[in-house]
Amino acid sequence: MTDIRLRGVIAPMVTPMHPDETVDEGSARRLVRALLAAGVDGVWLLGTTGEFAALDTAERTRLVEVVCDEVAGRVPVVVNVSQPGTALAIRTGRDAVRAGADGLAATPPFYYPHSAAEIDGHYRALKEAHADVPLFAYNIPQNVRPALEAGSVVVLAADGILQGIKDSQNNLQWFRLVADRTREAVGPDAFAMLLGTRTLVDVATAVGAHGVVPAMANVAPAACRRAFLQPGAGARADIDTISAYEQMTGHVVATSANATAICAVKTALWHWGVIASPQVSAPLRPPRGDALEALLTALSALAPLTNPDGSP
Repeated sequence: MTDIRLRGVIAPMVTPMHPDETVDEGSARRLVRALLAAGVDGVWLLGTTGEFAALDTAERTRLVEVVCDEVAGRVPVVVNVSQPGTALAIRTGRDAVRAGADGLAATPPFYYPHSAAEIDGHYRALKEAHADVPLFAYNIPQNVRPALEAGSVVVLAADGILQGIKDSQNNLQWFRLVADRTREAVGPDAFAMLLGTRTLVDVATAVGAHGVVPAMANVAPAACRRAFLQPGAGARADIDTISAYEQMTGHVVATSANATAICAVKTALWHWGVIASPQVSAPLRPPRGDALEALLTALSALAPLTNPDGSP
């Protein structure tokens, strides 16, 4: 099996879109270059921030091809292949691997409230189909129910099915429990513990995280990286920066915290010229009118992500 180390700040990249909601390949390449220039340690594609559920097979595959081509092996690229059924997830995984993915990630199968045994079987089948590719669980019970059980994750880790987990529920007690138990089961570094969070970057190492996957890494990757690698009093300025970007989501009217972050982040990247459009997948809506003006005013006080092409 290919060995990849997921450590540090893994950017859960937004998916740049044209107004017709197709993937904007040029903007995707510019964003990748900006993230790599800022020092991110990996790219997480087609997660919640990447609006995977709104993209068809062709658009997902093309995004993976473009990003992997642009990354060119400099950092690991993990692709979320979550689907409501096992066969669908396996086929999506095949597409991602052929397109260049270094690792795969998956939530439990969604829509039906599956039992622990069914979820276990799902991951085992997905790993059997992709034995040579690292597989990461993606736990986000606010969107996909039920939550993964800590004991099940440990068993899957011990059996070599899972090589890590991205936990996005912001339950630090649960995260620490899994970190401790997987460390006992497979050793301190064999199972990657990734905290999926927008702002709790500086506390991640204290609960056993090897890395973080913060949505705000799309707009403040360098601050996220410093806060993760150098937690404590010295990280105060970077945490203030991350929190300021989080506060800009208050200018977005959307149905969930995840949706507000996607809309705000894309608007910021568009305003800076990194991506060509703030387009999000309907029924999500980018901020307009007074909300847009308020968000842009908030952004004026923050340092923009540098665009390698030279525009602000």
